[in-house]
This record gives sequence, C-alpha cells and structure tokens, in this order.
Amino acid sequence: MSSKRWAVVAAGILIAGVVAADVLRGQFASYDSFEATTLAGDRWRLDDYRGQQPVLVVFGATWCQPCHIEFPHIARLYGEYHDRGLEVVMVSTDDASTLKADPNFGQAPFPVLPNSPEIFQRWRAESLPYSVLLGRDGRVAAVYSGYSAGHMKNLEQRIAALTAG
Repeated sequence: MSSKRWAVVAAGILIAGVVAADVLRGQFASYDSFEATTLAGDRWRLDDYRGQQPVLVVFGATWCQPCHIEFPHIARLYGEYHDRGLEVVMVSTDDASTLKADPNFGQAPFPVLPNSPEIFQRWRAESLPYSVLLGRDGRVAAVYSGYSAGHMKNLEQRIAALTAG
C-alpha cells in the first residue's frame, strides 16, 4: 500500500475515534456514581467530587499493554493538574495483589480501585484503555477509547480548560 493510502487510512481512523468520542459524549451526558475501596484501603466516592472539581476516570488492567503506555501520561497529567483541581481515579478488574505487584499501577500517585468489574459494565468500558473526563458538574466533557498520542494531547487541552481560573 502506498504511503498516500496509509495516510488516508490513518486519518480515517483518527477521525472515526474523535467522532466516536463525540457520539459517546452525547449519548452519555452523565454517568452513575460509584464508590469502592482503593488499594490503600480508603473509600472513594465519585459523588464527593461532583460540583467541586473535574474527575478523570481511567479504566485499565495490568495485562493491557496500551494501558501501560498510557499510564505515565496520566500520571504526569495528575501531577501537573491536581493542584489546580483535577482528580484522577483508575478503575481495574484486577485484584489488589496483582495491582500492588505491578510497577506502574501499584505505585500510582492517584487512587486505584481494584476488583471493580461492575463499574466497567455500568460505564460501558468495553475496550482498554478507556477514559472519561467529567467536568465539575459531573457531566461528560470527553470520552477516549484506546490510546494514541492525539488522545493524550486532546485530553490535556480539555483538562487545562476545565482547571483554568
């Protein structure tokens, strides 16, 4: 296949991902709240942040290679924007011992919720990584399915806008 054809295919995939995210954002204006126990043993409730600060809910798993590629970017965004009000939480179906043994997820600077397949189902996280950015009002600001550098750039722009001022 020629390089021109590859460029057209790549552009189509990128556009499809952006369109899919916009369709999902419109389809799911808000999500059900949830609460679960973190790796540290604390209770974490989404409703504690609604109306107060934006929240990035990241769905991942230790067996997911793209999740490991995405993780340092999410950790950097957390470090850069947490003091401006961003909260990040990772939801996983992995058990606590598997997550704690993982060099990335076990050392996450943000809360990680193990054993949470019911949250995956309720939030329709059917592929990984899957991230949902919620505004201060709890409404969906962006949805990302899969990993790409373009997603990360767009996510950072949206987080910057939500945490400005």
